Amino acid sequence: RQPMEVSDQPAPTATPGAAKKALKKNNMKKLPPNGNKDCQVDVALLLDGSYNIGQRRFNLQKTFVGKLAHMLRIGPEGPLVGVVQASENPKTEFYLKNFTQPKDVIFAIKEMGYRGGNTNTGKALMHTVQTFFSAENGMRKGV
Repeated sequence: RQPMEVSDQPAPTATPGAAKKALKKNNMKKLPPNGNKDCQVDVALLLDGSYNIGQRRFNLQKTFVGKLAHMLRIGPEGPLVGVVQASENPKTEFYLKNFTQPKDVIFAIKEMGYRGGNTNTGKALMHTVQTFFSAENGMRKGV
């Protein structure tokens, strides 16, 4: 490990305006219509929809998943995403095959309702493993 340099000069800081401009530039990029071909992965996301997490934190999870779907640039030739909501009884919200465009995934996530109920993460994991990863539900061979 190299020692950190100490200086009496103030550290450079980014201005909020510069951060906003950089963010706008990144959002303006056109997404490839068939997804990011360099990132072929099938992702199952398990969201906690139990009473222990609460509505506010459930909505934070939904926001995160929407941003993730957009950043991954999902598409039929790129990454695919599916979601299971965990609570007392797990519910598959959508499978890998259901949506192949980020805007559709984001819309489906926004429409997901908070289920509540007791927490049963083990049951949700078993549900996901047993029902989610099959060719019938959109899992791709070799991905």
